[in-house]
Amino acid sequence: MKPSIHKETSEYLKKYKDDEIVNFFSGSDEFEIIIFEEGLRIKHVYIDKELDLVALVLNNKKIIKRKLSEFLPLVACSEQDLPLFENDGTGIHWPKLDYDLSLKGFLRHELAYIDKPFSV
Repeated sequence: MKPSIHKETSEYLKKYKDDEIVNFFSGSDEFEIIIFEEGLRIKHVYIDKELDLVALVLNNKKIIKRKLSEFLPLVACSEQDLPLFENDGTGIHWPKLDYDLSLKGFLRHELAYIDKPFSV
């Protein structure tokens, strides 16, 4: 399955020759390879202020969870504005808040905290 690219990203990339685009992506890290070449995407986003939870369901059936309190602009926004986001599969954007969260950022955080021992 060929991964889809956000419309604005596609328009931006049209400015460059095909070989420049290949070179751009070939210098990518492992997260960008998983996202842009293998097609990992955010399928659903669940946010609950009361539970202090942001959960992403990915198209590979995995779930990534983070505390909502880690994202101060989202904590500060109103209950009405919180669900007003756009999910393009590679990131989440709140137009009214001008705030973004990326799948790459979630993956990077997940990897950083994998198999870390609990502190006593």
